[in-house]
Amino acid sequence: MNLHKNSGRLVLPFFALLVLSLFSACKKDKESVNSYLPEEGHLVITFTHRFNIADYEEGKRIVVEDFSAAIKNSGQTRRTYFMSNPDSAEVYVVSFFQPGSSPTEWLNSDERDAVLQRLYPLYREPLVVEEYTTELVHNTHLLADNTPEHLPEPGDKVVVYNGFYTQGTYDIAVGIVTNDFTEVIENSGFKQRSYFMLNPDLFEVLSLGFIHPSANIDDWLQNSEHLMLADSLGNLAIEPLTVGRYTLDLAHNSQ
Repeated sequence: MNLHKNSGRLVLPFFALLVLSLFSACKKDKESVNSYLPEEGHLVITFTHRFNIADYEEGKRIVVEDFSAAIKNSGQTRRTYFMSNPDSAEVYVVSFFQPGSSPTEWLNSDERDAVLQRLYPLYREPLVVEEYTTELVHNTHLLADNTPEHLPEPGDKVVVYNGFYTQGTYDIAVGIVTNDFTEVIENSGFKQRSYFMLNPDLFEVLSLGFIHPSANIDDWLQNSEHLMLADSLGNLAIEPLTVGRYTLDLAHNSQ
């Protein structure tokens, strides 16, 4: 009897803790969906940080921690994905701006410049900054209320395709990426959230795919339909497509 009573004292707090944890997780998911999410037409800036191998960990820490704090302090409404690849000593940051939040204001802000001053000595190559407009946001799985079943979260694997085209092939490439690629993603059965972004001034198309941990990124990259479309895009491009592989470290909402 005493043993049973003692066990009861342990089970009740554990059960209460489990319920609280589940409630917190549901609340977190609800808050994520209700926070700012990028939409078609929203402006995007990407930042590519390439560090000296010896300085990679410190550089990554500064980018993820200090830039996320600076973005929050800016008062802008943004969703920013911080991704990394230790093999290439690279940190890739993609920041979506809600209308009313100015990319120019951010690029010229004192807080951003203060963080950059600490990063410059750690770079092996100059920082690359590029601007785009969101053309399409695609989810493979939706909930009953039409919200995404999966939003990018730390640990997701990320595939980034980038291609430059001619004026004559650009619209064809955009069609392949926004129509055919999304169909292949759906057919694959993998759970993904994808962003397709354009820079028409440079005839450039950028694709960003966040793959749910339940899917194997290598299986997706070797998917036959996927490879066929990649070849089609490669044949249209004026230079070889670049394919980046990263792991998501932080999905940051500033508001």
